Amino acid sequence: MSAITEAQINERTQAIINKNAENSGLHPDNFTDAQRQDARNFAIEQLKYENDPKVQALQAANEEIRQLRAQNEALRSRGPVAAPAGRAPFVAEQIRGRIGNATWFTLSNDAKIRAAGEDPANVSIPELKNLFGRGADTAKALDYSRQNPSDYAKKRELARLLDVYGA
Repeated sequence: MSAITEAQINERTQAIINKNAENSGLHPDNFTDAQRQDARNFAIEQLKYENDPKVQALQAANEEIRQLRAQNEALRSRGPVAAPAGRAPFVAEQIRGRIGNATWFTLSNDAKIRAAGEDPANVSIPELKNLFGRGADTAKALDYSRQNPSDYAKKRELARLLDVYGA
């Protein structure tokens, strides 16, 4: 809680007097000493209320709630959200082009997977063959592509990278 200064009290008192003068059609100099003291007491009460940590916390919470409601309304007004695009984080042809054909054919499967930025321990070549190889179960592959489109796209690019796609 910050200390209230005399300058803040005087400034708030003058603002209250000016506002009352404007509303009543009087000149601020026409106010009596008792009216000025009432304005000063009211200014002190206002400043104490505004500097109360509990009031400040409540105002911050109310502002946060207002912002969250505005975000929620904005999201609600956007309409339905489109399904994820299902893009892989890399393209097999680009990786192969960067490395070059001469070097590409000398790399092991683990090195090719690392070149794509993936961990070889997380890649199962038999799973890639089941999804994308010759005689693959297309119904299973289609179901997987609908369940997890981004992972499906990544695995498809890995299958292309390892020459398992369609082979």
